Amino acid sequence: MWKKIMICCVLFMLSFTPLLQAEIRYPIGIDINWARDSGARVFKPPFGGGPASDTSAPKLDSDGNVIYAARMPENEVTVRSVSPEGKLNWRQDFNVSNGTLFFSISSDGNVYVYMRGSSTPDKRYFHLYAVDSHSGDVMWDRNFDSPCEASVRKEDGVNVYCHLYGAYLNGTSSLISLSSNGDELGSLTVHGELEGPRFNSIINADLSALDVEIPAGWFVARDSDTIRAYNEYGQLSYTIPVEEVAQLNTNVWQIGYYVFDDGSILLRSNSTSRYYDKEGEFVWSRDFGRQLHFIYGWSRIYYYDNQSKTLYKINRTDGSDEVSYTADGNIKRVVYDVLHATGSNIINNDAVFVATETSLMIELDPDQLIPLLRFPYIFSSSSAVEAAIGLHSEHGIQPNVSRIYTNVIPSIIDIKRKQIYYLAGFGDGQLEGTINGLFSSKLSLTDLVNHPVESDMLRLYSQGVLSIPNDGLVHPDTNITKEDFIVMLTRSLTGGIQIKGPTFKDIPEDRWSYPWIEKAVAYRILDKGEGQLNPDQLITSGECAVMAAKAAYLLKFPAFSAKPVVYSDQEYIEAANKAKFLDGIANFSASQTITKAQAASIIIRVMDFKDDELKKAQEQMKQKG
Repeated sequence: MWKKIMICCVLFMLSFTPLLQAEIRYPIGIDINWARDSGARVFKPPFGGGPASDTSAPKLDSDGNVIYAARMPENEVTVRSVSPEGKLNWRQDFNVSNGTLFFSISSDGNVYVYMRGSSTPDKRYFHLYAVDSHSGDVMWDRNFDSPCEASVRKEDGVNVYCHLYGAYLNGTSSLISLSSNGDELGSLTVHGELEGPRFNSIINADLSALDVEIPAGWFVARDSDTIRAYNEYGQLSYTIPVEEVAQLNTNVWQIGYYVFDDGSILLRSNSTSRYYDKEGEFVWSRDFGRQLHFIYGWSRIYYYDNQSKTLYKINRTDGSDEVSYTADGNIKRVVYDVLHATGSNIINNDAVFVATETSLMIELDPDQLIPLLRFPYIFSSSSAVEAAIGLHSEHGIQPNVSRIYTNVIPSIIDIKRKQIYYLAGFGDGQLEGTINGLFSSKLSLTDLVNHPVESDMLRLYSQGVLSIPNDGLVHPDTNITKEDFIVMLTRSLTGGIQIKGPTFKDIPEDRWSYPWIEKAVAYRILDKGEGQLNPDQLITSGECAVMAAKAAYLLKFPAFSAKPVVYSDQEYIEAANKAKFLDGIANFSASQTITKAQAASIIIRVMDFKDDELKKAQEQMKQKG
């Protein structure tokens, strides 16, 4: 009977079952540096779901400015450039009441904008504009009386490809190459439908397209029998004949394909996938299934399943899985980025970014899928509420602050400038309480890359123990104050407890650390002493060891005693050392100050110890029945 009571007491102490006060935890998430209204209209989709916005995917120019397009409520489209500090550089508005606008940024630095639509039921139009990315001025424009698309050229300028006449696969298409000055460089006429690299639409995505990805410098023509690859100079590279296309067991127009930077191509149908080299020769076949998500990366291709934690890179030599990466949680989204990921340790300035169900995004080496950087990407709730109120106040709207959503995937990750950008609807999920905004946050935790305690620090962050300073850096090798260590330690203790404070004269109720300091007092981690904590004083290794041992209840107190039992600091230090809490500190000395990294190593070991003890106690309860 007494054993069962003792086990119950152990379970209580280890789990810290809440008493009168809710659990105190640090809100996980990053702060929003600035937020501005994108100008985009917000509407209710006809097929259900939450509010949606008419915006493009934003682009980053060579100076780090964010450029995007958005349809405004007045049926105009605005193209805007915003500096890394959130300042509007320029805006250019277009009237596209009867059409759709697309835009892209070329390697020559120009912003190319085109509109397509119908002036009459049987008359289509296409209007192309070249916009100076520095000033926003329209430098030149061209008009075409055919349904056309456009793609930026590999070096400079833009290609326009149009369907001239005839049925979809049996008609005639043209390709016209224009320089950055608008001069015509050449033209080509082909049989069938011509497709090239795509611009970003600001309204409905082309959901009818079946996994079509083409890099700058290449075009694909399809007719009812063959698939042909052309370079951007109009030269035919190869033809995949009808008997090869038939191996995909579907109609040509139902085939998806990925063209790689060398011109090789992967053809896909619902039943199989077939890879052809840059000469158009068949290499391998594999059935991937349609439930997979494919990520195209110029010279590479990856895939993952919605319910999986693993990303795979396909070996283009034989179609096998070359390498893989398994994340901590299910994969939400994978982005291949060649333009924005500049700096870091990235090979050839490109990278793969994986967003998971955890609070972290992972940057991977594109070839080996080795993690290069882990960073948080979800807003903290307090920062989200503040930004939402600021945006909505401009329109005289009061959103429901209890319903502000924060789980938004980044639109741009600028590694070089350590900035993250989001272009998304933001509000309470209701049409009248949602505004499309452009947001910026600092790329945080970058100073943890390759640090010995990187994994410990990231774990502490993801569990709400570690907060991020305003500069976005952790500073793992700086000495930590008494206040900071106590806050981290008490944040690691799950559950809540009644606090009575204020206990210390130098920790008033309005000080940021007050609730965590008082929690430490309630759990007997801190003694009241003379009523002074000296929070800004650097903490020593010995003080950390004593507090860690107390937090883990390493030294037990008898249930009944004639006089109070008092343990010395040395006894607590010896107990902490025996429990291996101090293994992360080389050459331990009780009087030495301690770094944030060393403090993290102690707290991680305390957390693991308590988890193990809780499991043991639970197992004993099961065995006792």
